[in-house]
Amino acid sequence: MAALLPLLLEHWRGIAVGVLLLAALTYRGLLVHQRNTAMRETEHARVQLAEVSAREALMQATIERQNQAVSQLKQRAEAEQERADEAARKAAIVADESRAAASAISKQRVPGGCEGAFQWLADQGARLGTW
Repeated sequence: MAALLPLLLEHWRGIAVGVLLLAALTYRGLLVHQRNTAMRETEHARVQLAEVSAREALMQATIERQNQAVSQLKQRAEAEQERADEAARKAAIVADESRAAASAISKQRVPGGCEGAFQWLADQGARLGTW
């Protein structure tokens, strides 16, 4: 050990440069490793982003199709409601006309006797046939 000390004192600059060089290379290796890890993580994040973007586009297309289907259903429902309202309006008119006709007939006097009653009925037949 005693013989090693003068040798170290004589070459301390070279040893210090070697130690600094070794530290710099080790630090560079650490930085390269961190860079490579960051690049892999970035690429992984890009792949995940692409997958999420594709799923989002698929969801948007699905939502658009569903919105169109809902819109078509609403249009059909509105058309059916309009038809139902029109049918109800027409039915109310026919019901009112029928009530008026029935009221008019019920207020008429039917002649006495079979022949008079049959003649009255024959006169009402055309009107009664339209109900």
